[in-house]
Amino acid sequence: MSQQAPPASTTTSTSVIINNVTPRHPLGSGNAMTHALAQGPPGSVSANLPSFTLKQRATAAELPISFDDEEEEGSVQEPSVTPLLSLKNLIVVTPIILTPVLYGYNLGFVGPYSTMYEYASNCQLYKTKTSCETVTAANCLWFNAATLVSDTPYGEVCGWSDKTTCFLRYKNELSCSSDTACKWSYSDNTCGNHVGYSSIQSGLFAGSLVIGSTFGALMGGYLTKRLDYRKSFLIVGLISVIGNALTHIATGLFQYWLLLVARIVLGFPLGWQSIATPHYTDKFAPTGHAKTLGTLFQVSVSTGIFITACFGLALGNTIGYDADSNANAMGRMQGLVAVSTLLSALILFLPLITTDGYSKSKRGDYEEENAEVASKRAAEEKYSMTQMIGPMLNGVAMACVAQLTGINANMNFAPTIMSNLGLQPLVGNIVVMTWNMLATFCVIPLSRRFSMRSLFLFCGFLGSLFCVFFGGVPVYPGVTKSDKVVSGVAITGIAIFIALYEMGVGPCFYVLAVDVFPESFRSIGSSITVGVMFIFNLIINICYPIATEGISGGPSGNPNKGQAVAFIFFGCIGVVACVIEYVFLQPWEVLRSEGTDTVHEAAVREDNATEAT
Repeated sequence: MSQQAPPASTTTSTSVIINNVTPRHPLGSGNAMTHALAQGPPGSVSANLPSFTLKQRATAAELPISFDDEEEEGSVQEPSVTPLLSLKNLIVVTPIILTPVLYGYNLGFVGPYSTMYEYASNCQLYKTKTSCETVTAANCLWFNAATLVSDTPYGEVCGWSDKTTCFLRYKNELSCSSDTACKWSYSDNTCGNHVGYSSIQSGLFAGSLVIGSTFGALMGGYLTKRLDYRKSFLIVGLISVIGNALTHIATGLFQYWLLLVARIVLGFPLGWQSIATPHYTDKFAPTGHAKTLGTLFQVSVSTGIFITACFGLALGNTIGYDADSNANAMGRMQGLVAVSTLLSALILFLPLITTDGYSKSKRGDYEEENAEVASKRAAEEKYSMTQMIGPMLNGVAMACVAQLTGINANMNFAPTIMSNLGLQPLVGNIVVMTWNMLATFCVIPLSRRFSMRSLFLFCGFLGSLFCVFFGGVPVYPGVTKSDKVVSGVAITGIAIFIALYEMGVGPCFYVLAVDVFPESFRSIGSSITVGVMFIFNLIINICYPIATEGISGGPSGNPNKGQAVAFIFFGCIGVVACVIEYVFLQPWEVLRSEGTDTVHEAAVREDNATEAT
């Protein structure tokens, strides 16, 4: 007569299996599932489990847990008990909304600020004596053009008192290019003075924020683990306020090198928050909404960029060049900085609504995981740097797709790029940033339907192709004869690339930067991944304006040549990186589930030994 194992052994079996095989999307709390399984008929669990593989058990009615490869195949996320639009979720996502808005505002800051500085230093723009002689970023002088050049159609003009006024002196490209103080404008077909920042200064200005962000990202995981979340957010806010205060001083004094220092200081907390906020959301967001809420990072970044573009247009395009009053260009630049200062001050209040819990198990506050089970799992999931080489290389390849495809060349230098294509700089900038923001919101419904991996790879690969065949090849001088066709094709290509980036690559990067590592290694792994991304960002920001100007043939060369070569390069890098990632990129839980059959077999053997005794 066969003898049935007592219920206690069944409970032991079930708990061993559950502890060793963690489902990706449990439908309820871990304790509730274990208890429910333990109360079921003994034969329905322990008797059947040894004959199933892991993937076969995913469809077994006795186990209401999903073990399928949904990240690989892109199925819909499991529903969560907490509604997506709830007060609890709003509190959880406040850090991933507020701090990335500040980050995005300062990413989009470079283009409008540089353009406004160009306006503040270009004497030729001002049409009255008062507006001319109150310019603070250049030594402007109101005089009669006939005193400088006898044969001139101009009357009284605003020019430079300490250097050549090029638009009066030279009438053609050859003579204009012979004077190092002057450059020929292909768009206006006139000679003009060098105004604003040089290509090297523009690159360093754009890169200075990223220098600080790189250090912040690389140290962010350690600092967040050491200080926990609330202190981290407080210090992020404090350093941000200091960085903005230095920016105000540098703007008031027109001190370029102090401005670089201020941006480096400001960049550190922005890099730190790019680690802390996605980690905080992943930790405390309800299971069914974690990935969707994680994509809010990039949505908030693009919103911040859009806000900068709006203020840039409002402040920069309302300068009264022909008004008989002070144009106050410097005050307008201060206004652009002031918005960043306000956002930094708001971050200081985050500790009042956030909670600590870095050492807690993932989503422990929502699922009330048993502390002993959590600590046991954490002890079992210790990995060395050597074991994590594969995921870290995945992170490097993801960073290539995220940055070396040229998104920040578009964001930081949008006014210049749009000006080269025939649009007014700040108008072109807000067109790009509005489209950028609207495209980002599309990721919210897409993330409910497709996996992060699928969105990242599909959008990255297709966007890279548009970089090459729309933003690059047709723009190269001589390929397309009509300037209008060049502008139309290039703007279309840039628009589609930005849309694909914001619908997949950008939002999914920050989620995957966490997901490709086991929970115990996520702070270090995501810091390295985001840090490498910032390093690539730095390379693009510094090298793009210098390289495009050099390829074009100098300041007076055709800028379309350098831009075309740059976009072809961006597209080729993206295609190669996406092909590599298609083979190797998988979230850690998918890799773990594919390799847990052997782990489960060991658990079953332990269970059988328990029953035999």
